[in-house]
Amino acid sequence: HCEEHFGRLSVNSATKQSPTREETAHLHLQQVQVSSRLPSSLPKAYLAMTRRISCKIERVDAENPIFVIRDLNFYYGAKLALSKISMEVLPRKVTALIGPSGCGKSTFLRCLNRMNDTIPGTRVEGQILLDGQDINVEGMDVVTLRQRVGMVFQKPNPFPQSVYDNVAFGPRVLGLVKNNADLD
Repeated sequence: HCEEHFGRLSVNSATKQSPTREETAHLHLQQVQVSSRLPSSLPKAYLAMTRRISCKIERVDAENPIFVIRDLNFYYGAKLALSKISMEVLPRKVTALIGPSGCGKSTFLRCLNRMNDTIPGTRVEGQILLDGQDINVEGMDVVTLRQRVGMVFQKPNPFPQSVYDNVAFGPRVLGLVKNNADLD
């Protein structure tokens, strides 16, 4: 189905020729698979782009993905918020999640470091692999996971303490400083 419309993306191993700029754009769109109900009032070009997003585009390269997400579903209680998301995130590549407000972009990102675990009544199905390890297995150290997979929030979320203590919190927790003089 996708190959009919967009062709198959790969690096030609004989010539080492990379995909064209247009093919690369389609390849990057493959990484934007946040499920949403799109209003019909959106421009036709945007709706056409979302049809491309839902297609599976094959990628052939030598880099192993940092994240592999397979058939991810996420629920707030009985409400399905994310549906059947499958994608890869490659090292040293920019991955953009684009969509209207409320479509699940932040929910998806919180799945990558298990920040949704802190919300009562939520559940995740599917698989999220970080460097080949399932992050949702029982016994996963979420503190270590969150040290590796950080989040920058849209609005600041400081701890209820001074700005200085908020900035110093990371180095202190990681044991990078022995006393306050090291922080100054």
